[in-house]
Amino acid sequence: MRPRERCEVAPFKALLRAHHYPGFWGVVGESLAYVAEADGHWLALRVWAAAAWRCRPRDAWIGWHSTVAWQHLPLVANNVRFLILPGVSVANLASRGLGLCTRRLSGDWECVGSTRLCWRRR
Repeated sequence: MRPRERCEVAPFKALLRAHHYPGFWGVVGESLAYVAEADGHWLALRVWAAAAWRCRPRDAWIGWHSTVAWQHLPLVANNVRFLILPGVSVANLASRGLGLCTRRLSGDWECVGSTRLCWRRR
């Protein structure tokens, strides 16, 4: 799982629009996009975006008071799209890709949210 390159934005969005069941028209706020590939061939796509400002079930589950939620929400990412591309059949691709992505997501997300300078591949 690697970050999507800037030159890959158009084909990335086109694949999500064509093959993800709700389509893809973009995200609101900060976002990160990742590509799973093998031997130069794309296998899966994943998009993370800023969390919704209000989500009563999430906030209740976490136990956040509203003032605390506003302080911590910039550190929360929401997995908004995941697509295994048509014709791809790789054992454990979804779970392995999620694991690889989440291991690097925190560092990538902090870069985007805090400085924007260390994330050059968005």
